[in-house]
Amino acid sequence: MDKCVNDFFEYPNTMFSDNADGNLTIVTALHLASAFTRISGNGIYMVDYEKNKVFFMSENIARWCGIPPEKVGCYDEYVECVPDSDYKMLIEINETAFKYLQNLPDDEIIKYTLSYNFHLHKLLVHQYFTPVVVENGVIKIGLFVLTTPSEQESGRIIMRRYGNPDFYEYSRTQKKWEHKDGVVLSDIEHKVLWLSAQGNTVEQIGEGIHKSPDTVKTYKKRLFKKLGVSSISEALIYAINNRLL
Repeated sequence: MDKCVNDFFEYPNTMFSDNADGNLTIVTALHLASAFTRISGNGIYMVDYEKNKVFFMSENIARWCGIPPEKVGCYDEYVECVPDSDYKMLIEINETAFKYLQNLPDDEIIKYTLSYNFHLHKLLVHQYFTPVVVENGVIKIGLFVLTTPSEQESGRIIMRRYGNPDFYEYSRTQKKWEHKDGVVLSDIEHKVLWLSAQGNTVEQIGEGIHKSPDTVKTYKKRLFKKLGVSSISEALIYAINNRLL
């Protein structure tokens, strides 16, 4: 399948002119992205939506894709790592997400995050996108973060507004965004997850929340059902990816 980077840049966007303020914004974004990569260990890249190019890409993404060091940050190389079926999905996501966001005020657009699963070669990843700089309804800089998925297949296209537990899920069959009720954890469920993330045993968790081990096991079963997972590791990944921890 012929893949063209410009497929992702068909919407009207204008980047900063070559003035001091614009250069300062780019440099600041580069420093912040680099710092976040060092702290989190996640894959990160940033996009300039006028020049239609990636101006930062973390080295771990290059390793996942098998991109040689001299081509780190080359979006063409990155796109070639995506299988054809997932590539078509990414184009559709890009189109529908931008259309949705362009109808919102600037101060609302930057509060939204888009997430979905897709493959880089055979490696399934979970990718976030959020606008960083927006002017007059136009996204000028976008931030992408790659993490471990809690699901086992491509898709699961979610749009969230910061501070709201509810979300919108995109249906590729019906071609529309559908409102979904978000998961809300009780205080005790949150504590069980938090203590589990620290590597505590059932007995240790019980001591931490003043409950018996059997009660802790019951809480975990309820958590698994609520989150739609089957293990504590899946529950933790789901909770992190969905901002529950």
